[in-house]
Amino acid sequence: MTAIEPRWTSDERAALLASIGGGAHVRPLTPAAVGSLLTREAARGVRHDAMAEALHLDSAAMIGRFIRVAGLPPEIGASVGWGRSAKWINLTQAQEIARLEAPSEQRELTRLTLEYRLSGTEVRGAVQICLRRGVGVAAGVEETVRLRPVIERRYVQIGSLSRSEVQVAVAAMSEADRAALLSGALASVGLTVLDATLTERGYVLVLDEETGARADADRLEGEINRALAETIEAA
Repeated sequence: MTAIEPRWTSDERAALLASIGGGAHVRPLTPAAVGSLLTREAARGVRHDAMAEALHLDSAAMIGRFIRVAGLPPEIGASVGWGRSAKWINLTQAQEIARLEAPSEQRELTRLTLEYRLSGTEVRGAVQICLRRGVGVAAGVEETVRLRPVIERRYVQIGSLSRSEVQVAVAAMSEADRAALLSGALASVGLTVLDATLTERGYVLVLDEETGARADADRLEGEINRALAETIEAA
């Protein structure tokens, strides 16, 4: 039986190679976008090892890692970036988060990973505690960070872009334009943040302890979405 070959376009394959290879200064695809292209071919019956060979990967295990990330809720997938950063979770952290079945637990662990700046090892430990002992995510993280000599916490809010026209507009923007758009929206709702990131599917806000403790995430998400839409419509 002849193995099914991947059917990426030439542009898709080039973007995959540049993103997964790690040699490019700027990776054109996010880990979630890579996972989506791999998931599409896996659904056609393309084997993981065939995709790994086509992308010059030494192991098919990497294909599975990206596919697991693509299976996360969109707002979490949008929060996955390359390498280590205070603004996003990385591929190692994301694949550990994907071991939790409930999307609500995945969202909570993503938020706490950013708030506590958990390492990949710490995320793995928290997940193991949750799965083996049947405790909640907050309890698993709390037990994990107790092992630290000092607990460092920030407040992080992850929100979704609720309007399709906003998603389309943001997808076409450069990082600088996205940052300016989000900064203007936050100023219009009167919110001061330590850091903020806008993607085509959502946003991540980093707040200080005082602001984070009194911020209403649902209310802010609605206000930020309205402010983004109004700014884009006025442009």
